[in-house]
Amino acid sequence: MAINSNTTSTRRYRVEGQLPENFHDEIRDRIQKSAFREIEATNLKEVSIGWVPVNNPFGAEDIDDSFDKDGYIVLSMRIDKKSIPSQTVKAYIVKEEQKHLEASKKERLSYNERKSIKEAVMVKLLQQALPISAVYDFFWNTNTGYLYFFGTSDDLNNKFIELFEETFKDIHLFKMSPYGIAASKSISEESILSLEPSSFSIQEGQED
Repeated sequence: MAINSNTTSTRRYRVEGQLPENFHDEIRDRIQKSAFREIEATNLKEVSIGWVPVNNPFGAEDIDDSFDKDGYIVLSMRIDKKSIPSQTVKAYIVKEEQKHLEASKKERLSYNERKSIKEAVMVKLLQQALPISAVYDFFWNTNTGYLYFFGTSDDLNNKFIELFEETFKDIHLFKMSPYGIAASKSISEESILSLEPSSFSIQEGQED
């Protein structure tokens, strides 16, 4: 999801950890090490994930300095995934098993033969498959320590957190849920857990 979309959904995080004094000097190297890499046709990886520039998510793999914008780090996380429908895989396996039976004059294939055929089918289909791409933006205010990620599913956010913390090492993300916001205000855990739900209603004729 893009920052400049007409409609956006975000999750907010607080960035925890001490930034090194030379953070802006070394951040490009850290990002480049975790930059997105295309899945090559001969590569059997099903998923590739990494950073790309917001303004050029499908371009060159090298990341320039455009991600650093006056106290903000602005980047996109790109995920490419090769997906093969299970029925397609099954159909190809049955076809290959039939070929082997006819060639070997056997009535049944052994477990190892069927396993080998399945692996060979998966290799062939993955090499032929085109990946599906998705891009999700984030911006991080390095002065306030708040970060906004433009994606809401739990699985997607877990992938983002993993890539972010792998890239920036000793820096961690703290989800700003209602609990997280309260904790960020130095409200004790005991006080938070002791809160009771409240019900609010406006009576008919009640003035504002």
